[in-house]
Amino acid sequence: MEVVAVALAFWLKLRTEEKFMLETFGEQYTAYRRRVKALVPYVI
Repeated sequence: MEVVAVALAFWLKLRTEEKFMLETFGEQYTAYRRRVKALVPYVI
């Protein structure tokens, strides 16, 4: 059960940071996201 809670917390943190970065850097961050994967290269 703890693993699920940690995974959920991590996912929520990732979403919050993505939103912040997009609002702060706009198109620059969008272009960066196209080049760089979020967690694991070639997977996510």
